[in-house]
Amino acid sequence: MKKSGLPKHVSYGPSRKVGPYIYFVKDGSRVTMPGRFPFDQSSAEFWAQYAKCLKGEATVNVSRRTIGELIKLYRASESFTNLCAGSTQKKYDSYLNRLNERAGTVLVKRFKKPDVINMKAAFKDKKPTGNNFLTVGQAVFKHGTEIGWIEINPFLGVAKYPDNADQRLPWTEDDIERIHAIAHQRESLVIELCIHTGQRIADVLNFRWDQIILSNQSGKRGTWVTQGKTGKKLFLPFTERLNKILDNAERVGEFIICNKLTGEQLEYPGIEQAIRKLRKTLGIKKTIHDLRHTAAHRLAEATKGNTELIQSITGHTNSAMVRRYANETLQMAQATRAVEALDQFH
Repeated sequence: MKKSGLPKHVSYGPSRKVGPYIYFVKDGSRVTMPGRFPFDQSSAEFWAQYAKCLKGEATVNVSRRTIGELIKLYRASESFTNLCAGSTQKKYDSYLNRLNERAGTVLVKRFKKPDVINMKAAFKDKKPTGNNFLTVGQAVFKHGTEIGWIEINPFLGVAKYPDNADQRLPWTEDDIERIHAIAHQRESLVIELCIHTGQRIADVLNFRWDQIILSNQSGKRGTWVTQGKTGKKLFLPFTERLNKILDNAERVGEFIICNKLTGEQLEYPGIEQAIRKLRKTLGIKKTIHDLRHTAAHRLAEATKGNTELIQSITGHTNSAMVRRYANETLQMAQATRAVEALDQFH
């Protein structure tokens, strides 16, 4: 109930035992305030709590600690805002919205591991999506443990669906030739940039013309990139093929990949959708992220399995991740090196 004399966002509600109480409510958050109705204008305790509420610093009542409220707090937390890549935040947002739609009104303390398992089962036909959902859910409830809403994260210990990343295959030369044959120049350029730089699509979309330089140290033309996901800074020398492609590419805006009409930078959803349509037309099941796998496979073959050289391009922080990306090609290259060494030994 709203009554004159109460500050903005403050209302009162009935209580049979102790009389009407007052509470602050804004953006779906509700906090019980010190004092009772009628409102005491001279209460320093009330005004101190009111100031916290306006800043979003007040503790949400236990009875209001829903998953929806936790999601709001997580979105405002450093854990979420420090996700480097904008595309990563958008990806998380998608799963946060799903979690909110399915269980936003459920109290956090009543959400248990069986509930997580039941929600996971809904993704049995889309296992990678289910695994992403578990990753985001675990992050949200970890924040719940950090702010003291719960002691145990219900997402912990829930097994993900088997990860088939080791079986992911690179795009073949035939795949690439066929997609170039029907793709527009912009989509073809995206594919070539991904393959020849080994970067994630989100970083490729950040490439700018004015960042292309000639290295005094190597004499190679290339570009600096700070990876959105890892924050790692790399210099990426261009291959001869990529140099020729860029020399012939049309320059419209600041970014290499841009809207031809406005010159504005293109975002991931638009590019992903365009390439997905091309893949569907040709029956190519590899994804746009598999272009990064393709780069790793090519590097593994060209360097005879030298993981340090591969990491210098892809930016992977450890050889285990390189092995996930290059798998069979890396094994073949290393096996070839081993046999060559054996031949020389004898």
